Amino acid sequence: MKKAKPILPPACEWDFRQVDPNLFREAAVYEYARSSDTIRAPLVLWLDTVLKRKKIRQHILDAILAAEKFNGDPADFYPAGLWKEIYPSASQLGVSGLEIGSIIMAARPDFDSPWITDGVKIRGERDAEFSRVRCYPLEHTFNRLAQRDGEKIPLKKILEIEGRIAKQWGDYKLQIDWFADGELSNIKDVVRDFDKWLRAEVKQTKPKMRRGRNAQAEQAAYPLKCLAALRLRRAGFTYDAAANALQHLEGSFSWIVPYFKNAPSWTKAIQFAEKTLAEFEAGKINF
Repeated sequence: MKKAKPILPPACEWDFRQVDPNLFREAAVYEYARSSDTIRAPLVLWLDTVLKRKKIRQHILDAILAAEKFNGDPADFYPAGLWKEIYPSASQLGVSGLEIGSIIMAARPDFDSPWITDGVKIRGERDAEFSRVRCYPLEHTFNRLAQRDGEKIPLKKILEIEGRIAKQWGDYKLQIDWFADGELSNIKDVVRDFDKWLRAEVKQTKPKMRRGRNAQAEQAAYPLKCLAALRLRRAGFTYDAAANALQHLEGSFSWIVPYFKNAPSWTKAIQFAEKTLAEFEAGKINF
């Protein structure tokens, strides 16, 4: 008996072309959470918890709509005292739950709907000033200490430190914020922000990104592409079946849709998604 051809799942489960490139990471966190029973169930239960006669998800939605209307922060529009109840309860969901909780509270109280949902357009805009890394010239740091401590620092010590700074001009104090502006960080995030600061400091021009299939966009979108491949595999697709079904997307969109030129790349992507999902459930977010 001939085996029936597999049927593609709804496009929202594997076609992430509509994701704002500024939000590839947020979309990946969101979609991996949707893929995990371990994480999805507690999140849905949390969102459906009733506080002050409304579900948490409705409070979040109301705050988001008010923030959009008045160009503010959603956290400023919760009823008095409610933020102190909502945020700590999100933090109890663990590291992965806390980050997905932050994304939900900023834009997606409709979890666990797909990220790509009709009528829902999630747009992101990076703050040019945002950085997890802050560097201060030692002279600036010392001056702040001197002003703060006043007469507590003996004159001899002040002259000694000033002399050292004068001889070693260019020394910096490095400050790393692992939880900056509500965004959890990993090593790659910190290194990227430091690289941005360093290039600006030495007045180097950052290389222009290639248009279209640029390497940075491909790297950022790879976790989503791998998750899409895993979902097709779970829907019964082999490499050949997926390649035939998606061959019309080869070229312009194959950097984000689960089209692969060979079987080893398909297998590698599925293994990446399975490993990432397991790490995600263990509280590690490595993308």
